[in-house]
Amino acid sequence: MKVGIITFHSAHNYGASLQTWAMQRFLTANGYEAEVVNYRNSKIDKAYRIDKKKSSSTMIKRHHAFEKFIAEKLNLSTPYGTLAAIQNEEHDYDAVIAGSDQIWNMSILGGLNSAYFADFGDSSMKRISYAASIGTDELPIGSEVVFQHHLKLLNFVSVREAKAQEMLKNLTDKEISVVLDPTLLLSQADFNEIRVPSDCKQPYIYLHNVHLTGEYEALNAMAEELSARLKLPIVKNRDEILFANELKPFTSGGPSEFLGMISDAAYVVTDSFHATVFSILYHKDFITVPPLKRPDRLYYLLESLHLQNHIIESRHDLHDMDALRINYDDVESALADLRLSSIDFLMNSLHQNAEKSTSLYFDSHDDFICYGCGVCQSVCPAKAIHMETDAAGFSYPVTNEALCTHCDLCRKSCIEKKHPLQNPDIAEYLKHYLAHHLDLYTRMLSQEGGVIPELLNAVFNLGGKAAGFIYDPASHRTILRTADSADDCMPFYRVHFIEPEVTDFALQIRELSSDSPLLLFATPCLIASLKSFFGELPENLYCVEQQCDGYMSPALLQAYTSYLESDVKSPLSAYSFREKKNGREKVQVVFEFDNQERITENYADSCLFQAYHQAATQRPSCYTCRFRRAKRGIGDLSVSPVPGNRQEDFTNDDNSVSLVCVYTRKGYELMDQIRDQFALKPVTEEEAEKVLPLRSLNLTSQRQSLLESLSTAPIRQLLRPFAAKPPKKK
Repeated sequence: MKVGIITFHSAHNYGASLQTWAMQRFLTANGYEAEVVNYRNSKIDKAYRIDKKKSSSTMIKRHHAFEKFIAEKLNLSTPYGTLAAIQNEEHDYDAVIAGSDQIWNMSILGGLNSAYFADFGDSSMKRISYAASIGTDELPIGSEVVFQHHLKLLNFVSVREAKAQEMLKNLTDKEISVVLDPTLLLSQADFNEIRVPSDCKQPYIYLHNVHLTGEYEALNAMAEELSARLKLPIVKNRDEILFANELKPFTSGGPSEFLGMISDAAYVVTDSFHATVFSILYHKDFITVPPLKRPDRLYYLLESLHLQNHIIESRHDLHDMDALRINYDDVESALADLRLSSIDFLMNSLHQNAEKSTSLYFDSHDDFICYGCGVCQSVCPAKAIHMETDAAGFSYPVTNEALCTHCDLCRKSCIEKKHPLQNPDIAEYLKHYLAHHLDLYTRMLSQEGGVIPELLNAVFNLGGKAAGFIYDPASHRTILRTADSADDCMPFYRVHFIEPEVTDFALQIRELSSDSPLLLFATPCLIASLKSFFGELPENLYCVEQQCDGYMSPALLQAYTSYLESDVKSPLSAYSFREKKNGREKVQVVFEFDNQERITENYADSCLFQAYHQAATQRPSCYTCRFRRAKRGIGDLSVSPVPGNRQEDFTNDDNSVSLVCVYTRKGYELMDQIRDQFALKPVTEEEAEKVLPLRSLNLTSQRQSLLESLSTAPIRQLLRPFAAKPPKKK
């Protein structure tokens, strides 16, 4: 059985590194093929990044020591820089274990990251959390729904603190176990395989401060007191403070050297959970000063092992040293019982049959598995399904049971079940280009490099039509519109992120493409719905896949535009989230009104756009969308603007460049008709991914707070956390 491990393995933290190695070691020792999912989470890596020009030689050595340990001691998978990159890979794991560490700490990651709930891989793969930690004593406001959703991804759930168990137990129907940290699944002999002995030639007290910054006076005072009583020098893991009897600092060693410092010490003084753990595993005398933050797991562990008298808050509480003598036979006996229950959970999870969720929205009414594409409505022969909107403005199918004939076509057509992803001939026709139109004026008109205008002209030359979505002020949605000339296509150039009106969408496309070519611009999920509806897309239908970061709440847009309309005293007529008339480095969000007034907001300062960009406004299924996050290839081709002033853009002016990806024969033939109008630079699939990496959306408590408060709080107040500057009128 092959088992993947996903955790904070790249954190330059002794506990993070050693718990990863411990889980890997435990699995391999028990006959499993273990591999660490090499997800280099940018939020984690950034915390430990160093500037080689400004950092001390000690910090550089420490950095190298950790990277060496990660590279040499962990069995790593292919590296992944984003969640989307992991999700796009075809994994061969039979099971994935998420944890341990604070992988569910929302303050560390800026929300929950579904990678740490094993949100990747085949549906047959088992998903297990082991000793996961939330890192707080209470759930952040608005996060209950977020946790409730993510816990559905797991087949078996365990946490490392009783408080986490208490906080989560009402958010899932799954049993939640409390288990030991992975390091405690192993023995001293296991860690000796990677231990590097200390180079100290005399007995010493090892002082380990869990934080590399910030003094902890009680901890330092305890070490000073113990040094005076035992007449032993101190080895410390921080440079700043000097002790009266000091041997040396230990500031540049990696995890293996850390094990040596603990194992060779005469005494350990620490506020660290893992320094305490390894003191116990190596049968050391130790004193633990309660950490300033989250001491619960230390208290729980030491009380379980009957070592609670080794938690001492102050040097003034250090009285009878004889009372601190430890009978490690008793400790090992207590630890063996705890270890057994944790191993039972892990083994049972790996070998027990996991229930597979096959429910669709019609059965579960789970918002996260409905895309609102309307294909179920289009295939229903009895016209028994209509679309209704929720408080956020998102559409969901509702069945009129009086009309329903129970033919089950709605379930069979659901794109969540059918998963029509890439085209079957994609390997034959797959091409990637950076492109910009040779005519500057054409580039300036387009939101991207001018490819879309030429695609339109190519279809018009074939006697065809174009179809795309434009903003409809009446419904605060985007509606399908057709055009048969270039002059009618200007609205298609605007970027809209609002959920479209999909009533009879597939039926409309069938009619429009029945007698002449049709060029359709649509998001991946809508193209997937057409594939489900038609089975095989009509020869006359050319689908251009639009870049998508999810649909924004129509109700949120309505609330925001109502606020702007009250200021301008005129109804909104149109908007664009990516206006680049002033150049791609000065992209703006633009609102236009019936009285010809315009409000422009800089891209970075627009509170509405930033709320969208921070994934606080999207449709629930956008956070789990397998179409948007799949390797591009749903349509015949995709055209996306390349952001920013990139070296790969191969142009010096300040207008956009397109990333064009061709997937099918029809896409190749269409692109072949227009290639002479462009400067084209072929790029590999890997280069294309670097130019425009797919972005997975993190569901955060911000979203819950924002959308649930739409009807009760002023929109300016709700959006205030997302932007710094007010909009400007022109």
